[in-house]
Amino acid sequence: MEPGKLWTEYAPPEGSAADFAVRVEGHELEPYVESGGIALLERGAQIKDGDVGLFFARGQLLFRQYCEDWAGNVHLLAVNRKLSELDLMLPRSRNEPVCCFGKLITEKEIPLP
Repeated sequence: MEPGKLWTEYAPPEGSAADFAVRVEGHELEPYVESGGIALLERGAQIKDGDVGLFFARGQLLFRQYCEDWAGNVHLLAVNRKLSELDLMLPRSRNEPVCCFGKLITEKEIPLP
């Protein structure tokens, strides 16, 4: 990994809509992307409820599914629901920053829990 980088980027496959790719080092995206697999990401994509992205929140780099509730609270959910203890809730009242580096590109839509 290069100094100052949070992850190692890989070239996406030719013809892919992805702008960059990173290796997944956990089980939170299973069964869609296995641990050790490569996640394809689109930079600058608009994130909406149900989208999965590479986020930076609370000092951590996370692959999570995005959801905003009726009160404006942001929920970052582990796709693998066996790991629901990894979910984060960012209350609107705290105004905590969250940054999305890219939206995960998948062949099929990942349903919200």
